[in-house]
Amino acid sequence: MRGYRHRPLDIKSDEIRLLQIELATGDDDPITVRIKHVRLSDGLKFNALSYAWGGDSPCYNIVIHDDDEAYYYAIRENLCDFFNTTRFSISSWRSEWIWIDQICIDQGNPKERCHQVNSMAQLYSTAHSTIIWPGLPPKTFRAVDEIDPFASSIRGPSPLENIDTYSEVRRGSVRRRLNAKTMSGAVLHGLTTSSYWSRLWVIQEIVLAEHVRMLVADTIYDLRDFHKVLRILKRDSDQLPVTARHPEILAAVPALYTRIDKLLRMRHRRQDYASNTWADVLILCEGTQHSVLLDRFYGVLGMLAKDLQVQPDYEVVPLTLLKTLFEKQIAHSSGRPLNMLANLHAIVKVWAAAWAVWLEKPVPNTRLMGIPPPPDPGHEPRGYPRLRILTMMHNVGLYLDALGIPVPAELKEFKKNLRCEDWVAPSWDPSLPYL
Repeated sequence: MRGYRHRPLDIKSDEIRLLQIELATGDDDPITVRIKHVRLSDGLKFNALSYAWGGDSPCYNIVIHDDDEAYYYAIRENLCDFFNTTRFSISSWRSEWIWIDQICIDQGNPKERCHQVNSMAQLYSTAHSTIIWPGLPPKTFRAVDEIDPFASSIRGPSPLENIDTYSEVRRGSVRRRLNAKTMSGAVLHGLTTSSYWSRLWVIQEIVLAEHVRMLVADTIYDLRDFHKVLRILKRDSDQLPVTARHPEILAAVPALYTRIDKLLRMRHRRQDYASNTWADVLILCEGTQHSVLLDRFYGVLGMLAKDLQVQPDYEVVPLTLLKTLFEKQIAHSSGRPLNMLANLHAIVKVWAAAWAVWLEKPVPNTRLMGIPPPPDPGHEPRGYPRLRILTMMHNVGLYLDALGIPVPAELKEFKKNLRCEDWVAPSWDPSLPYL
């Protein structure tokens, strides 16, 4: 059997690849999927998988059927666990077509990769559901007592007795809620500490989806019910049994609840995402992980106003991208100086953090990271500390100067009205890690 080589996509259209997972009858059966090319505009029902890639090794071979030919293809461990969980399922969603980036994108083809990243917003908003795989296969719970030194102390029924199992027909699909009697402390620990939640790409994969489901072991749940579980853990932890009060669970819950709450709130206004600015979306990136510096911006492009978006290019010089982002934001915010300042500063903050992490160096300007943009950049600075405005102007000015972009006239006038000092530092050093 030969190794699989992707047939080229028509990158001048909305063509993508989709997979269908074949039902397995025994553990010895190889993981087998079928792959085909379709266009998003064809209207074929499919789901999209949201998951963490994990490390480069170990890898496992699966079988791909393409045009009646069989090939082997290497995938990473977390995706292998997903397939091993789903291939035995008799649920209808298992047989539906699914988009999985690790296989459906030719990762060795930069042009195709850029094309598919540029199509992410359309892909996730077109998919019937985004299926979250937090990386918790059934084997995790069968063997948890052997591999987890504190598992026996957190096993036991979940205390969330007000969330009962039931099914209801909603928009033609069956929705299942979390079962309080079967959700063990080990499951709670696995869900709340999963590395999945720190992924940058999670943001638009969840926000833009029509429906968001979560696969726990071999059962599909609604993300909103996990949100309710976290709210109860956060609010009533002192009244919960010891099975759910393990320190690692309680330590992870507040930040995870806040993150999922923000994502769900953005989902409610996803129809308006076309009006989002960088300040709107980059605040969701705080604390997220990514393997490529450029993904800090490419990973949220789909939620931005159209005139702020750029064509993804993984071969671009990073500073060229930064200059383009600045120029597009300046044009977008023309006539609104505070809006312009807040959004440019949002770009500066995220760029500084991402660039420093990429270079494995500390961010030298601590003030740069400590000054958040105004909560509503569309209003005048009434009620905002003057120091915050001046600090934002100073930091943005450094970048404008280093990138060779003239200070916009409205920012000059804004500075003049504030009667502040010149805000382009004469001692600017372009070799600092954040540029």
